[in-house]
This record gives sequence, structure tokens and C-alpha cells, in this order.
Amino acid sequence: MVPALTPEGLFDLCAKLKNNGAVGCLISGGCLPDGSVPIDKFIDAIAQIKKELGLTVVVHTGVINFSTAKQLKAAGVDAALIDIIGSDETIREVYHLDVSVEDYERSLRAFHESGIPFVPP
Repeated sequence: MVPALTPEGLFDLCAKLKNNGAVGCLISGGCLPDGSVPIDKFIDAIAQIKKELGLTVVVHTGVINFSTAKQLKAAGVDAALIDIIGSDETIREVYHLDVSVEDYERSLRAFHESGIPFVPP
């Protein structure tokens, strides 16, 4: 993965990828203790990437709420990847996250209700 630490950096990286023949990109990032990926500050850049570059954009979000899912849909995200963890014990002991299976269920519902296709990676 190639890091993009700012929205401007993300757009510039995607423009470079497009110029090198890429047709899409996967956007991911570090996971916070609540299971989310800090993608909020990049949503406007994602919309710009879709509008100006026409790249396919897939996001790896982790746990997500409906509001953020709606914003990603409005930005033009083509699909989302989310790890599905079906055990509270695994979430705590293996992933060291402060979330539950219910949070993952809510995330899947948020994708479904916002209209973003999703798949487990």
C-alpha cells in the first residue's frame, strides 16, 4: 500500500495511478479502537477522484455508521470491504477492539440501507 496522509495527497496519488494506467483504487487505513477506519476527512477527496478521474473506488472501512455510509455513497464509492467477525471474544482477544458482533451487524445494515455494495475481503 502507498500512504496518502491528506485528502490532497490522496487525490494526487490517484491522479498518478490513473496516469500510469490504473482503473481503480482501494482506500484503507489504520483501525481505531472502535473498529473504524478514519476515512471521514477523505470523503470530499473521494468525490473529487470519482468526478475528475473516473476511477473505481473501493473502501475498506471497518465498523461504520449509517451517516458515514451515506456520505460515502454520495461521494460515489463503488463498493466497500468489511471484515466480518462473528465472535465477541475474537473481537476482543485477537483484534483488540472495543466493539461487538452487533457493531458489525449495524455496519452491514448501514451499507445495505445506503446502497453501497459490500463484500468481506
